[in-house]
Amino acid sequence: MSNRILFLLISMILAVTNDATSQLQSITGQLLNGKGTFEKLDHVRVAFYLNDKLIGNEYTDELGQFQLHQATGVSEENSAVKKFKLFQNYPNPFNTNTTIYYSLNYGGYVRLDIFNILGQKIRTLLDNSQQPGAHSILWDGKNKNGNICQSGTYFYRIQFGDYYEIKKMSLLNMPSNYSKGYQQTNPTLAKILDGERLEIKIVDRDIQDTTIVRTFDSLPPQLDLNQIKIHVYPFVKSAIDTLAIMSGENISDTLDIYFEKPIEISSNDVNLDYNITTDSLFAITYFHVTQPSILIRIKEISGGKTSYFKINFKLSPRLKLSKQKFNRAYIGIPFHDYVFIRNQSGESQLNLESVMPQGLVYNNFQITGIPVTVFNAPLFFTLLDNRNIPVIDSVLLFIHEPFNIDFNLYSIDITEEYPTDGTHPYKWVDSYTGVTRNLYYKGERIAMANPDGSKSCYCCGLTFEDFFRGIQKLNSDLGKNEDVNGMTAQDMKYFIYLWFVQSMWGDGPGIALERYGIGRNIENLNDVKKGDYVQLWRTTGSGHSVIFINWVFNPSNERIGIRYWSTQGSTNGINYNTEYFSGKGGSIDLNYTYFSTVFSPENFIPFTRTDLANYPETVNSRKPIVPKGFMKN
Repeated sequence: MSNRILFLLISMILAVTNDATSQLQSITGQLLNGKGTFEKLDHVRVAFYLNDKLIGNEYTDELGQFQLHQATGVSEENSAVKKFKLFQNYPNPFNTNTTIYYSLNYGGYVRLDIFNILGQKIRTLLDNSQQPGAHSILWDGKNKNGNICQSGTYFYRIQFGDYYEIKKMSLLNMPSNYSKGYQQTNPTLAKILDGERLEIKIVDRDIQDTTIVRTFDSLPPQLDLNQIKIHVYPFVKSAIDTLAIMSGENISDTLDIYFEKPIEISSNDVNLDYNITTDSLFAITYFHVTQPSILIRIKEISGGKTSYFKINFKLSPRLKLSKQKFNRAYIGIPFHDYVFIRNQSGESQLNLESVMPQGLVYNNFQITGIPVTVFNAPLFFTLLDNRNIPVIDSVLLFIHEPFNIDFNLYSIDITEEYPTDGTHPYKWVDSYTGVTRNLYYKGERIAMANPDGSKSCYCCGLTFEDFFRGIQKLNSDLGKNEDVNGMTAQDMKYFIYLWFVQSMWGDGPGIALERYGIGRNIENLNDVKKGDYVQLWRTTGSGHSVIFINWVFNPSNERIGIRYWSTQGSTNGINYNTEYFSGKGGSIDLNYTYFSTVFSPENFIPFTRTDLANYPETVNSRKPIVPKGFMKN
């Protein structure tokens, strides 16, 4: 095609197009949401295309109204017309070849690319500088590799400086004998001559993209589209307040959520429940809140768009009772214990909600009285402070008979007081007794903590500390003094000496308990229970002092190991651990593993100090009692 014919064709298209748009002076209309209001429909972009050519775009006002004046309604994309003009390819649809026409008002850098329906660039037809004037370029329907493209829709994009424009075309790969007789006229020209096609595209992130097409035999000077219904996605209508709450508590709020279709509300950050009130508000309850902010998801059940919003919380520490267990109580023995509130703000109230066991009364944060019945249950309290948020918390209360006391309960109570976070590390040195704190009995220090203040410990020192603190606690609960079966401070030091194991492959705790009449060695493994003391030996020759937690069984119900509480380097100090027997995946020699338990006080047996080897030098030494090297883990 010669340049003269090309210029004639361009002039015809421009003349007819300008004639069509010159008839149209203004376009007006109003957007309404599904509820007939203007919410979310202010400042929405409305683009207008006449015969596939963008003639302008406007934004709605606060009432969803828009008005395009042809004299002034030129879009930012149309400003590119001042610099270049891109025309529809010809022929279109095409087979084998098509020509893309464009004109430049100024000289400059031009790039023309072809894209498939997926938006993937398949070929660049032009990438250089050109002079002003009319231009054309041929596309032979092939990709950058020289292969014929499949039939379908393609896009061509021209970029001129900072401006670009995109048009659509169709490739029909028909047989060659058919293409010889195929005739195609300029579709753009045909559309304009046969009638006018107005396309309105309404796009915004909060609405469903909407396209409206109107056709006219002849465009009127003023076109009123009247009211256009737009589907608006769900959103929270009003500002969301920051909610003040104690960490871990539940809190409810009411949200004003706009929705046109049924929705569901959920969150990955917190459990919640909601219902719709009579005035169409959403009453939401957030459960066990522990994060300062959570993300809430609103989704249309029909599969529409999902939107998100954030709820912020001003968290303060949760109210708690000062203890989880009361001191153990005994029938007929006066009882007195306190309970206080932690993390309180300002003044606090503590109200008992449970029925108090017979013989005991609660008054002003104290429980006092003489129990008359066995009891084993939590006591519930309502906690309240200046934040006026009630919290329910509980403390366990155990009331026992004053005989046949299970000392293992005290052994386990004491273990549960120690952290397992590495703050009580394992450390083997000869300068202390392996306990986490100094221990005193009848006015004398019987065991010394590490002087460096690290609260470190080693195995036999820690298990003795558990026993000693447990027996002291038992005496206190029974209303007795600190005396343990008539033992002196020197006896207690010698007790430690025996507890620390005096011979390889021998026992320690069991011998100490039997020598002083306060416990015994357990012969039958079926009698071993949680809280018993264990001296184990490994086939490697090392020993370990631990507190029994439970047996480990295989699927055949065969004992293959033990779970215990102690301290060692492998657990970074105090913690629980599991070891297996020799031949069962571990190295514990069950033939040289000793289990022992403590008597109830009424069953203590009088002891004598005769035949206690090295007694004077042991109890009178100023050096701390330390275990033999074979006890080192």
